[in-house]
Amino acid sequence: MSDLPFTPYIVTALGRDGSSWLGGLIQDHPTVKVRWDGELLMMDGSIKPTSGIKAAVILDEKTYNKNNSCVASGLKLTPWMLWRPPKARFPVASGVVDYLRALTPTLRVIHLERRNYLRSYVSRKVAGETGIWQIRSKEKSHYRRPQVKITRQELLNRVRYRKDSYANLRKLFANHPSLSVTYEDLRQGRDKTLRGVYQFLGLDSGSLPENALQKQEYRSLRESISDYDQLKKSFIGSPLLAMFD
Repeated sequence: MSDLPFTPYIVTALGRDGSSWLGGLIQDHPTVKVRWDGELLMMDGSIKPTSGIKAAVILDEKTYNKNNSCVASGLKLTPWMLWRPPKARFPVASGVVDYLRALTPTLRVIHLERRNYLRSYVSRKVAGETGIWQIRSKEKSHYRRPQVKITRQELLNRVRYRKDSYANLRKLFANHPSLSVTYEDLRQGRDKTLRGVYQFLGLDSGSLPENALQKQEYRSLRESISDYDQLKKSFIGSPLLAMFD
């Protein structure tokens, strides 16, 4: 697979980690043509009906559009079904991860993570209730954002899930060139972080695109969580207290 006419890459991430934002910033590189197909796998393990992506041709030369002459082509990998025992894996998902892991050392892997698990979970719950998952920068973002209720055990389960997921994704692609990026670094130092991503993919890092998406959940956690004080109090003495405002 080393003869591919472009650099294949994947962004591993969980929901509300900013993968759509990062993927859009990569694709919108102002001086070269980069392809981003977005999320690859559905929750049932099937291939998402994204343009140009089929189960039998994933990031290989058959997906390469010579008219575009893109120098890099990538997608997001939905992780949750990939580390089940082999017999319990969805057949398509298993084939996808085996194919990607075989792209050694050609495949570039960007591990996108979010340090504040509570904020990612709040964002997920609000998006689930409103049905609004993305807002383009030029669109109006003035819609009613509900408060959400979160229990201590619910949050603990979510933290455990995210930690295990991140660890398993790193293990799956331990033999590939990789770059670690956090949502917080991208948010607080977008230009510096994005230049690092461009350099990792072999792209010119001199020019940067505008933001394609805008931040959806801009409220404080106290404003977003209905039982904020009670939830925060339940984590006193725990390292997870640092997640709260």
